Amino acid sequence: MKIGIITFHAVYNYGAVLQAYALENALIDMGCEAEIIDFRRKQQADYTSLYSNRNGIKSIIKNALLLPLHKKRKMRANKFETFFNTRLKLSAARYTEENQLTNCDKIYSTVIAGSDQVWNTTKKYDVSRAYFLDFIKDNKCLKVSYAASIGSASYEDLLLYKEDIKKFSYISMREKRGCEIISKLINREVAFVLDPTLMLNEKHYETLISESDYPVEGKYLLYYSLDGVDKKNRNFDILEKLAEKFGLKVKAILPERPFRYKNFDIINDVGIQDFLKLIQSAELICTNSFHGTALSIALQKPFFVLEKFDGKDDRKQTLLQLLDCKERQISDIHQINEISGYAMNLEEVQKRLQMERNKSKEFLENIIKMRDL
Repeated sequence: MKIGIITFHAVYNYGAVLQAYALENALIDMGCEAEIIDFRRKQQADYTSLYSNRNGIKSIIKNALLLPLHKKRKMRANKFETFFNTRLKLSAARYTEENQLTNCDKIYSTVIAGSDQVWNTTKKYDVSRAYFLDFIKDNKCLKVSYAASIGSASYEDLLLYKEDIKKFSYISMREKRGCEIISKLINREVAFVLDPTLMLNEKHYETLISESDYPVEGKYLLYYSLDGVDKKNRNFDILEKLAEKFGLKVKAILPERPFRYKNFDIINDVGIQDFLKLIQSAELICTNSFHGTALSIALQKPFFVLEKFDGKDDRKQTLLQLLDCKERQISDIHQINEISGYAMNLEEVQKRLQMERNKSKEFLENIIKMRDL
């Protein structure tokens, strides 16, 4: 029987889509029949909408500001939809309500929750017991989490889901903090594994990149962020100074356009393959995104993480510590004066990454063996 994966896959977000694609393909490469359970909650409809209506007057104002970008954003949405339909192996049925999932334990021998922030119970539009696999009633169907993330959720936030989590046969998390909290919650050992995007090697991504005809030229610094333009423009000031120091142009993939930084090339129209091509072709990546960091590592590109860590959400910090890249964090513009160059010892990073890949693969192999017994 098949393995079903339940995660955030139908969103216009490069990292979310690529982690779903990567886990599915990692399992297929290991000889499994795997597919993504096409679960799309009505509350998550904004994730595949060009304009939001969640926040009343704030949404109206934001939507009005985005109108000049409509054509490019529509192009981007079409590219995402094409990727969903051609590159993701989805279940025959689409589910929009939790109670529609009750037949899944007859279809799959194993269901995997993850990766991404499927256990972040502070994200009100994403919280669902479906991601804790409460719809699996048949004990013969293995319940597994792979690289699930709790994001900024606390022990107290997760208490409500304690009994659901205890019913999992295998549990693995993407961050050390998540491992500690879930282990304390259920009094069991919890495995630490890599995000699926780091399970695929550069060659695999090059296959996707070869499908892109997005024009890329010149030497540039690529900035990728999911955040809007903050009032202090802290990261943009850092970018401007880094670009000047290293003689690079700035290309920025952002949800909106910063009016003050006219010399930045703001990109709003790229799909998954184009996104990977822009990373691969850049001289340097700057990001405050977890998956922006992970994909820079997977594609062996030098990077800086522009963020202060507050201890509540350790997604990027875990990754930097794991691969001994803590010096790649810039939290203050004054640090740039101390940076002499942006080159990295990528060979050493890849050695450490391969060791972690082997451990994560072993976790998945154990699940496959148990499923086949």
